[in-house]
Amino acid sequence: MKRLLNKTIFGIEHISVTEEYIYAIYDNYLFSHDKQMKPNSVAVFDWQGNPITRYLLSDTFFGNIVVDQGRNRCYGMAETQDGEVVLAFFEL
Repeated sequence: MKRLLNKTIFGIEHISVTEEYIYAIYDNYLFSHDKQMKPNSVAVFDWQGNPITRYLLSDTFFGNIVVDQGRNRCYGMAETQDGEVVLAFFEL
């Protein structure tokens, strides 16, 4: 196995890749003892591991992402305020 980075990135839950970027679900509340840890943002890296941008998705769970370059969207599972898990997307 070849290493992409020479450093650890904490808080990554799941990734999806395109030819151009790596999209990673990122937990904003990592190491916070007073808040429930829920992945709520998607971090974008280039193929050298450099951060490009991050999409903040509010304080709700968002997981298992897939990036659709043709539609310019990121799809995933989201948890509603009522605790229901639904398929959701956001525009890139």
